[in-house]
Amino acid sequence: MNKPKHPNSIRERRLARGLTQRELSDLLGLRCESRLSRWENGLSLPSTTNLIEIARSLRARPEELIEADKSCKGINIS
Repeated sequence: MNKPKHPNSIRERRLARGLTQRELSDLLGLRCESRLSRWENGLSLPSTTNLIEIARSLRARPEELIEADKSCKGINIS
């Protein structure tokens, strides 16, 4: 499998909360879990609105869910 383009901790946080992809998709109002799967696998990024809703559902801050590229370490993105 190719390295994810957008590493994140969405899957780990979802599992820690005891939610299935279907359950989190329902909480987010997604029609199917394939979009969530793409986000979890780092194939695409959620919109800002969806990222905020994911964070709320998983009791996390949005920035905790999306890992910054290590080459950008030390750059303040606000």
